[in-house]
Amino acid sequence: LVVDGWRILRFTARVGVGKVCYRQARDAVLGWNFHSKCGKKSMGIVSINASGFLGESEGLRNIARSKGYSRPRKSLLATFTELALPFVQIYVVNPVHTVYEKVDCWHRPSKCVYSCTSYATLRGHLLSGEERVLARMRSSGEVYVEIVSFSRAGPSVIGKIVWPFIGRVQKQFFMKEIDHLAKAAIRS
Repeated sequence: LVVDGWRILRFTARVGVGKVCYRQARDAVLGWNFHSKCGKKSMGIVSINASGFLGESEGLRNIARSKGYSRPRKSLLATFTELALPFVQIYVVNPVHTVYEKVDCWHRPSKCVYSCTSYATLRGHLLSGEERVLARMRSSGEVYVEIVSFSRAGPSVIGKIVWPFIGRVQKQFFMKEIDHLAKAAIRS
């Protein structure tokens, strides 16, 4: 979907059932670090000042009464993509930063608990935009992860050149991120 020059992508997957699954999905969402190898291509997100996983919060133990909490964050991250060609490897590393986190928040209308975080691009990124990643547990206990991305060409000449060709790579990146979150949610 493209609206006013912004490419909007949304990916959702059911990853399991129950509080343990939700906690693991939540921790993976808030942890940001993932790496995936796809054929000769490698991609992921690395955290420059990573914090550890969260423990069980009061909000998760008492979901019906929880309002959760929200906090601004300025963690530095980098997205990366590597493409191995026959005689050369090409690396693209783009700077981003975490904008906010919401942890174990109760959404009364849909009767679900959710945790989410968002990152935005920084100067030097080939694209301009933001990505929000969410873990949600419905009242039935079903756990879902979701990624929503808004992006457009960055202001640089290179950003404008690669923009028409980057859509497929973006979709692969987000699908690999969904796969990572799904695996994290069901680890034992």
